[in-house]
Amino acid sequence: MKFNYETEKRKFEKKWGQLRKEYAAAGMEQQTIQIMYEYDWEDFKKERIYCIHNQNMPEQVFDYETGIIESNNPLLAKFFQSFSVQDTYCDSSRYGWIEDIDNEKLAAYLHSIPQERLEIITQYVFDEKTQEEIAAELGISRSSLADRISRIKKNLKKFI
Repeated sequence: MKFNYETEKRKFEKKWGQLRKEYAAAGMEQQTIQIMYEYDWEDFKKERIYCIHNQNMPEQVFDYETGIIESNNPLLAKFFQSFSVQDTYCDSSRYGWIEDIDNEKLAAYLHSIPQERLEIITQYVFDEKTQEEIAAELGISRSSLADRISRIKKNLKKFI
């Protein structure tokens, strides 16, 4: 938020100059007027601090197909991933089985591995395909697939 201290202070003092005259004409004591002034001054300072430390986030345009954010807001560009959330609770993708895993570290590991390894695990465990069938689909030899499966098993054993 923008806050020009000099301009805002000038407006505040002008407003309070008028209020002092009105309150004095209404018969208020100077001490009471001063207490009200000090209260408003503290509020003015809090507003200034708020404006310095906060920035409005106006409505933004995000193109989901290209992933482009149409914004001139540098904070939004810098922290966009923190502001956006994608719900995967009802994820019905091929690898949705990962969401059912209770071990958080194991689930995080499975989310981080390459898709080829996930595909091998999915085909081997859930699709119940043989090593020959998986190797043929991936275009590799059965022995190469067996090596990959043993490495996957070795890495998964760290989480058990």
